[in-house]
Amino acid sequence: MFSNRRNKYFVTLLFCGAAELFGAFCFLFCKQEKVLLNAYNKDTVFKSDSISEKKDTIKKNSVQMDLHEVIKLHYESTVIDSHNDYLYQVFKRGAEFGTRDKFTQSGLQRFTEGGVDVQVFAIWIPSSEEKRANAFAKEQISRLKRIEAKYSGEFEIAYNSADIDRIIKSGKFCGMMGIEDGAAVGNDADNVNEFFKLGIRYIGLTWNRSNLLGTSAKDEPAHGKTAEPAGGLTKFGFEVVKRMDEIGMLIDVSHIGEGAFWDVVKTTKNPIIASHRCDNGEFPRRFYKRKRKVNAYAGN
Repeated sequence: MFSNRRNKYFVTLLFCGAAELFGAFCFLFCKQEKVLLNAYNKDTVFKSDSISEKKDTIKKNSVQMDLHEVIKLHYESTVIDSHNDYLYQVFKRGAEFGTRDKFTQSGLQRFTEGGVDVQVFAIWIPSSEEKRANAFAKEQISRLKRIEAKYSGEFEIAYNSADIDRIIKSGKFCGMMGIEDGAAVGNDADNVNEFFKLGIRYIGLTWNRSNLLGTSAKDEPAHGKTAEPAGGLTKFGFEVVKRMDEIGMLIDVSHIGEGAFWDVVKTTKNPIIASHRCDNGEFPRRFYKRKRKVNAYAGN
């Protein structure tokens, strides 16, 4: 299915606010047989905090494009989704990877039919498993590897960029793994190395709960747009960030608070990612000083 889709790399990070990370955002609005392909520069958008004014700015810069052109671009590109919680549905509800079930929007058929080439499967730590987060994360890794063994002719896990190229060229669906919630690291930075050996390629330092690594966005008190953030990385959190840098594990800043975000930016020597997040206009209490953060991503 993927043999003719190697013309270009088109990395799709499926989260709102991608413009803040990369300086450009494509907004596709399908209506009947036409699509508005809107592109705007971050400097233009940041002149206004109003969502309605943002949309007006986008529309003014719209170019019409036939729907079939958009679909063609999508299916000729390599599409990567950086975060999907499907594995939790395998744990919680017994989701079957090869079945088009009624209670998820994922699975092998939906991924491939939808034009996704590479899926990073997030290993999220639910509250019920927080006390045994490290063991739970390893169980989820094992679950995905059992899925790989069962569907070995159609699905394979990648551990580096060469694997990604090889797997896609072979016509298989490609998977990778990331952890959502650094609670899985426990209180020992050596666990970062162990997770890397098991195939984890990014760790989100927190989820909505603060942990031994640092403060989450949810746990930070409300701020005005000029207020300084409270909280940040803990001493152990700094140790973990440095260890991740040393071994080449990506740092995912999704869910961490402003204080922790700036601690990461000032500490890491490697690129960071936000595998999923929301725009400040939607949740202003948790994200402010947007332009500074964009510049931090760009500089990083």
